[in-house]
Amino acid sequence: MLNLQGAVLLSSTEENIPRWTEELKKNAPDIDLRVWPDVGREEDIEFAIVARPPAGDLARYSNLRAIFSMWAGVADLLADESISHLPIYRMTDPGLTVGIVIYVVHHVTGLHILADEYKPRLWAHPFRVDNLSPECSCVGILGLGVLGTACANALVDLGFRVIGYSNTRKEIPGVESFVGQDGLKDFLGQTDILVCILPNTAETHNFMNRQTLAYLPTGAKIINCGRGESIDDDALLEALRSGHISKAVLDVFRTEPLPPEHPYWEEPNVLVTPHCASKPDPVSGSVRILDKIESFLKNEPIEGMVDRHRAY
Repeated sequence: MLNLQGAVLLSSTEENIPRWTEELKKNAPDIDLRVWPDVGREEDIEFAIVARPPAGDLARYSNLRAIFSMWAGVADLLADESISHLPIYRMTDPGLTVGIVIYVVHHVTGLHILADEYKPRLWAHPFRVDNLSPECSCVGILGLGVLGTACANALVDLGFRVIGYSNTRKEIPGVESFVGQDGLKDFLGQTDILVCILPNTAETHNFMNRQTLAYLPTGAKIINCGRGESIDDDALLEALRSGHISKAVLDVFRTEPLPPEHPYWEEPNVLVTPHCASKPDPVSGSVRILDKIESFLKNEPIEGMVDRHRAY
Protein backbone atom coordinates (compact mmCIF):
# COMPACT_ATOMS: atom_id res chain seq x y z
CA MET A 1 0.00 0.00 0.00
CA LEU A 2 1.47 3.35 -1.04
CA ASN A 3 1.72 5.89 1.76
CA LEU A 4 1.17 8.90 -0.47
CA GLN A 5 0.33 12.33 0.87
CA GLY A 6 -0.26 13.85 -2.55
CA ALA A 7 -1.68 12.82 -5.90
CA VAL A 8 -0.22 11.01 -8.91
CA LEU A 9 -0.61 12.46 -12.38
CA LEU A 10 -1.15 10.15 -15.34
CA SER A 11 -0.44 12.00 -18.57
CA SER A 12 0.17 10.83 -22.12
CA THR A 13 -0.78 11.92 -25.60
CA GLU A 14 -0.12 8.46 -27.07
CA GLU A 15 -0.65 5.59 -24.60
CA ASN A 16 -3.87 3.73 -23.80
CA ILE A 17 -4.71 5.82 -20.76
CA PRO A 18 -7.98 4.05 -19.80
CA ARG A 19 -6.07 0.75 -19.58
CA TRP A 20 -3.25 2.27 -17.58
CA THR A 21 -5.79 3.90 -15.26
CA GLU A 22 -7.49 0.55 -14.70
CA GLU A 23 -4.25 -1.27 -13.90
CA LEU A 24 -2.85 1.42 -11.63
CA LYS A 25 -6.06 1.56 -9.58
CA LYS A 26 -6.24 -2.23 -9.45
CA ASN A 27 -2.75 -2.42 -7.96
CA ALA A 28 -3.09 0.67 -5.74
CA PRO A 29 -6.80 1.08 -4.88
CA ASP A 30 -6.17 4.03 -2.54
CA ILE A 31 -4.11 6.03 -5.02
CA ASP A 32 -5.26 9.58 -5.75
CA LEU A 33 -4.81 9.31 -9.50
CA ARG A 34 -5.37 12.42 -11.60
CA VAL A 35 -5.73 11.74 -15.32
CA TRP A 36 -4.72 14.63 -17.57
CA PRO A 37 -6.38 16.99 -18.41
CA ASP A 38 -8.63 16.62 -15.34
CA VAL A 39 -5.84 17.20 -12.82
CA GLY A 40 -7.76 19.12 -10.15
CA ARG A 41 -5.57 21.26 -7.90
CA GLU A 42 -2.14 21.43 -9.52
CA GLU A 43 -0.35 21.74 -6.17
CA ASP A 44 -1.64 18.28 -5.16
CA ILE A 45 0.50 16.51 -7.77
CA GLU A 46 3.47 14.76 -6.17
CA PHE A 47 4.49 12.24 -8.85
CA ALA A 48 3.90 12.01 -12.61
CA ILE A 49 3.56 8.89 -14.75
CA VAL A 50 4.00 9.97 -18.34
CA ALA A 51 4.59 9.04 -21.98
CA ARG A 52 5.06 12.09 -24.19
CA PRO A 53 2.94 14.43 -22.06
CA PRO A 54 1.82 17.77 -23.54
CA ALA A 55 4.87 19.94 -24.11
CA GLY A 56 5.71 22.09 -21.09
CA ASP A 57 2.80 20.82 -19.01
CA LEU A 58 4.85 19.26 -16.19
CA ALA A 59 6.35 22.61 -15.20
CA ARG A 60 3.07 23.83 -13.73
CA TYR A 61 3.03 21.27 -10.90
CA SER A 62 4.96 23.11 -8.20
CA ASN A 63 5.12 20.17 -5.78
CA LEU A 64 6.14 17.52 -8.33
CA ARG A 65 8.92 15.36 -6.87
CA ALA A 66 9.72 12.78 -9.58
CA ILE A 67 8.73 11.67 -13.07
CA PHE A 68 8.21 8.03 -14.09
CA SER A 69 8.21 7.26 -17.80
CA MET A 70 6.00 4.56 -19.30
CA TRP A 71 8.63 4.25 -22.01
CA ALA A 72 12.29 3.27 -22.06
CA GLY A 73 13.02 6.36 -24.17
CA VAL A 74 13.02 9.72 -22.38
CA ALA A 75 14.45 12.13 -24.98
CA ASP A 76 11.39 14.41 -24.92
CA LEU A 77 11.55 14.69 -21.12
CA LEU A 78 15.27 15.48 -21.15
CA ALA A 79 14.68 18.17 -23.74
CA ASP A 80 12.26 20.00 -21.42
CA GLU A 81 14.44 22.45 -19.49
CA SER A 82 11.54 23.40 -17.22
CA ILE A 83 11.81 20.03 -15.42
CA SER A 84 15.62 19.71 -15.44
CA HIS A 85 15.67 19.79 -11.62
CA LEU A 86 13.52 16.66 -11.30
CA PRO A 87 14.65 13.02 -11.30
CA ILE A 88 13.36 10.92 -14.19
CA TYR A 89 12.99 7.14 -14.11
CA ARG A 90 12.64 5.21 -17.36
CA MET A 91 10.59 2.05 -17.77
CA THR A 92 12.57 -1.11 -16.98
CA ASP A 93 9.86 -3.73 -17.42
CA PRO A 94 11.45 -7.03 -18.59
CA GLY A 95 8.58 -7.32 -21.08
CA LEU A 96 10.14 -4.51 -23.12
CA THR A 97 13.33 -6.56 -23.49
CA VAL A 98 11.39 -9.65 -24.56
CA GLY A 99 9.60 -7.63 -27.23
CA ILE A 100 12.86 -6.30 -28.68
CA VAL A 101 14.41 -9.77 -28.70
CA ILE A 102 11.41 -11.26 -30.54
CA TYR A 103 11.48 -8.45 -33.12
CA VAL A 104 15.23 -8.75 -33.72
CA VAL A 105 15.28 -12.55 -33.92
CA HIS A 106 12.30 -12.53 -36.30
CA HIS A 107 13.87 -10.06 -38.72
CA VAL A 108 17.44 -11.36 -38.47
CA THR A 109 16.30 -14.88 -39.32
CA GLY A 110 14.03 -13.60 -42.09
CA LEU A 111 16.85 -11.62 -43.69
CA HIS A 112 19.21 -14.56 -43.25
CA ILE A 113 17.01 -17.07 -45.08
CA LEU A 114 16.02 -14.51 -47.75
CA ALA A 115 12.36 -14.89 -46.79
CA ASP A 116 11.21 -11.82 -48.71
CA GLU A 117 12.67 -13.18 -51.96
CA TYR A 118 10.02 -15.89 -52.21
CA LYS A 119 6.98 -14.91 -54.23
CA PRO A 120 3.38 -15.90 -53.41
CA ARG A 121 1.93 -18.75 -55.47
CA LEU A 122 5.31 -19.45 -57.10
CA TRP A 123 6.97 -22.78 -56.33
CA ALA A 124 10.50 -21.76 -57.15
CA HIS A 125 13.63 -20.65 -55.40
CA PRO A 126 14.81 -17.16 -56.35
CA PHE A 127 18.31 -18.60 -56.55
CA ARG A 128 20.16 -21.50 -55.03
CA VAL A 129 21.95 -21.01 -51.74
CA ASP A 130 24.28 -23.84 -50.84
CA ASN A 131 24.36 -23.19 -47.10
CA LEU A 132 21.88 -21.24 -44.99
CA SER A 133 23.17 -22.39 -41.59
CA PRO A 134 23.22 -19.51 -39.10
CA GLU A 135 27.00 -19.36 -38.76
CA CYS A 136 27.17 -18.21 -42.38
CA SER A 137 25.83 -14.80 -41.32
CA CYS A 138 27.66 -12.46 -38.96
CA VAL A 139 25.22 -10.36 -36.95
CA GLY A 140 26.61 -7.15 -35.51
CA ILE A 141 24.84 -5.62 -32.52
CA LEU A 142 25.42 -1.87 -32.36
CA GLY A 143 24.80 -1.04 -28.71
CA LEU A 144 25.39 -3.69 -26.04
CA GLY A 145 23.22 -2.39 -23.24
CA VAL A 146 20.49 -4.47 -21.62
CA LEU A 147 18.52 -4.80 -24.87
CA GLY A 148 21.52 -5.41 -27.11
CA THR A 149 22.96 -8.01 -24.76
CA ALA A 150 19.64 -9.88 -24.62
CA CYS A 151 19.42 -9.92 -28.43
CA ALA A 152 23.04 -11.06 -28.72
CA ASN A 153 22.44 -13.94 -26.33
CA ALA A 154 19.34 -15.09 -28.23
CA LEU A 155 21.16 -15.02 -31.59
CA VAL A 156 24.17 -16.89 -30.18
CA ASP A 157 21.79 -19.58 -28.96
CA LEU A 158 20.46 -19.91 -32.52
CA GLY A 159 23.97 -20.48 -33.84
CA PHE A 160 24.70 -17.11 -35.46
CA ARG A 161 28.15 -15.60 -35.31
CA VAL A 162 27.53 -12.50 -33.20
CA ILE A 163 29.78 -9.49 -32.63
CA GLY A 164 29.03 -6.28 -30.77
CA TYR A 165 30.12 -2.66 -30.48
CA SER A 166 29.72 -0.42 -27.43
CA ASN A 167 31.44 2.38 -25.50
CA THR A 168 33.14 -0.09 -23.19
CA ARG A 169 34.25 -3.66 -23.84
CA LYS A 170 31.68 -6.22 -22.78
CA GLU A 171 32.17 -9.82 -21.68
CA ILE A 172 29.31 -11.77 -23.28
CA PRO A 173 29.83 -15.50 -23.91
CA GLY A 174 30.07 -16.18 -27.64
CA VAL A 175 30.16 -12.48 -28.59
CA GLU A 176 33.31 -10.68 -29.73
CA SER A 177 33.28 -7.14 -28.34
CA PHE A 178 34.62 -4.07 -30.18
CA VAL A 179 35.28 -0.54 -28.87
CA GLY A 180 36.82 2.68 -30.14
CA GLN A 181 37.13 4.16 -33.63
CA ASP A 182 39.44 1.44 -34.93
CA GLY A 183 37.18 -1.18 -33.39
CA LEU A 184 34.14 0.35 -35.10
CA LYS A 185 35.65 -0.06 -38.55
CA ASP A 186 36.61 -3.68 -37.84
CA PHE A 187 33.20 -4.37 -36.34
CA LEU A 188 31.23 -2.99 -39.27
CA GLY A 189 33.55 -4.56 -41.84
CA GLN A 190 32.61 -8.04 -40.60
CA THR A 191 28.87 -7.43 -40.23
CA ASP A 192 26.39 -9.00 -42.66
CA ILE A 193 23.28 -8.00 -40.67
CA LEU A 194 23.59 -4.90 -38.51
CA VAL A 195 21.17 -4.49 -35.59
CA CYS A 196 21.11 -0.91 -34.27
CA ILE A 197 19.94 -0.61 -30.67
CA LEU A 198 21.55 2.69 -29.74
CA PRO A 199 20.11 5.15 -27.21
CA ASN A 200 19.29 8.69 -28.28
CA THR A 201 22.25 10.83 -27.20
CA ALA A 202 24.31 13.60 -28.76
CA GLU A 203 27.01 11.03 -29.54
CA THR A 204 24.66 8.65 -31.37
CA HIS A 205 22.97 11.18 -33.68
CA ASN A 206 23.71 10.13 -37.27
CA PHE A 207 26.04 7.44 -35.96
CA MET A 208 25.32 5.47 -39.13
CA ASN A 209 26.26 8.00 -41.80
CA ARG A 210 27.93 7.91 -45.21
CA GLN A 211 31.31 7.03 -43.73
CA THR A 212 30.17 4.34 -41.31
CA LEU A 213 27.72 2.81 -43.78
CA ALA A 214 30.62 2.50 -46.22
CA TYR A 215 32.48 0.34 -43.69
CA LEU A 216 29.78 -2.35 -44.04
CA PRO A 217 30.33 -5.06 -46.68
CA THR A 218 28.49 -4.63 -49.97
CA GLY A 219 25.07 -6.23 -49.67
CA ALA A 220 24.83 -5.81 -45.89
CA LYS A 221 21.40 -5.51 -44.25
CA ILE A 222 20.28 -3.19 -41.45
CA ILE A 223 17.69 -3.46 -38.69
CA ASN A 224 17.05 -0.34 -36.58
CA CYS A 225 14.90 -0.73 -33.48
CA GLY A 226 16.80 1.68 -31.24
CA ARG A 227 16.28 5.33 -32.13
CA GLY A 228 15.55 6.94 -35.49
CA GLU A 229 18.11 9.68 -34.86
CA SER A 230 20.99 7.18 -34.99
CA ILE A 231 20.72 6.81 -38.80
CA ASP A 232 21.34 9.51 -41.40
CA ASP A 233 18.27 8.92 -43.57
CA ASP A 234 19.73 10.50 -46.71
CA ALA A 235 22.90 8.45 -46.41
CA LEU A 236 20.94 5.22 -45.93
CA LEU A 237 18.74 5.94 -48.94
CA GLU A 238 21.83 6.54 -51.05
CA ALA A 239 23.39 3.28 -49.86
CA LEU A 240 20.19 1.37 -50.62
CA ARG A 241 19.82 2.82 -54.10
CA SER A 242 23.46 2.08 -54.94
CA GLY A 243 23.09 -1.51 -53.74
CA HIS A 244 25.73 -1.17 -51.03
CA ILE A 245 22.98 -1.87 -48.47
CA SER A 246 20.61 -4.52 -49.76
CA LYS A 247 17.80 -4.35 -47.17
CA ALA A 248 16.70 -2.20 -44.25
CA VAL A 249 14.10 -2.99 -41.59
CA LEU A 250 13.22 0.23 -39.77
CA ASP A 251 11.01 0.49 -36.69
CA VAL A 252 12.02 3.93 -35.38
CA PHE A 253 12.17 7.32 -37.09
CA ARG A 254 13.00 10.95 -36.41
CA THR A 255 9.36 11.89 -36.96
CA GLU A 256 6.65 9.48 -35.85
CA PRO A 257 4.32 8.50 -37.32
CA LEU A 258 6.51 8.41 -40.41
CA PRO A 259 5.10 11.10 -42.76
CA PRO A 260 3.26 9.66 -45.78
CA GLU A 261 5.55 11.56 -48.16
CA HIS A 262 8.74 10.07 -46.69
CA PRO A 263 10.78 8.18 -49.33
CA TYR A 264 11.12 5.14 -47.07
CA TRP A 265 7.52 4.19 -47.91
CA GLU A 266 8.31 3.82 -51.61
CA GLU A 267 11.81 2.36 -51.33
CA PRO A 268 11.50 -1.30 -52.45
CA ASN A 269 14.25 -2.60 -50.15
CA VAL A 270 12.92 -0.95 -46.99
CA LEU A 271 10.43 -2.51 -44.59
CA VAL A 272 8.76 0.09 -42.37
CA THR A 273 7.21 -1.11 -39.11
CA PRO A 274 5.25 1.31 -36.86
CA HIS A 275 7.50 1.46 -33.78
CA CYS A 276 6.12 -1.89 -32.70
CA ALA A 277 9.29 -3.76 -31.70
CA SER A 278 8.36 -3.33 -28.08
CA LYS A 279 5.46 -1.63 -26.34
CA PRO A 280 4.91 -0.97 -22.64
CA ASP A 281 2.47 -3.38 -21.03
CA PRO A 282 0.03 -1.66 -18.65
CA VAL A 283 -0.34 -4.86 -16.61
CA SER A 284 3.31 -5.36 -15.69
CA GLY A 285 4.34 -1.76 -16.33
CA SER A 286 1.94 -0.36 -13.74
CA VAL A 287 3.36 -2.70 -11.09
CA ARG A 288 6.91 -1.64 -11.96
CA ILE A 289 6.10 2.06 -11.69
CA LEU A 290 4.20 1.70 -8.41
CA ASP A 291 7.14 -0.25 -6.98
CA LYS A 292 9.45 2.59 -8.00
CA ILE A 293 7.24 5.20 -6.36
CA GLU A 294 7.25 3.11 -3.18
CA SER A 295 11.05 2.86 -3.32
CA PHE A 296 11.26 6.63 -3.82
CA LEU A 297 9.14 7.21 -0.73
CA LYS A 298 11.40 4.86 1.26
CA ASN A 299 14.55 6.53 -0.10
CA GLU A 300 15.68 3.23 -1.62
CA PRO A 301 17.72 2.78 -4.84
CA ILE A 302 15.53 2.76 -7.97
CA GLU A 303 16.35 0.92 -11.18
CA GLY A 304 16.20 3.03 -14.32
CA MET A 305 17.15 6.42 -12.93
CA VAL A 306 18.13 8.55 -15.93
CA ASP A 307 21.63 10.00 -16.03
CA ARG A 308 21.13 13.39 -17.64
CA HIS A 309 24.76 13.56 -18.78
CA ARG A 310 24.48 10.23 -20.62
CA ALA A 311 20.87 11.00 -21.69
CA TYR A 312 19.53 7.56 -20.73
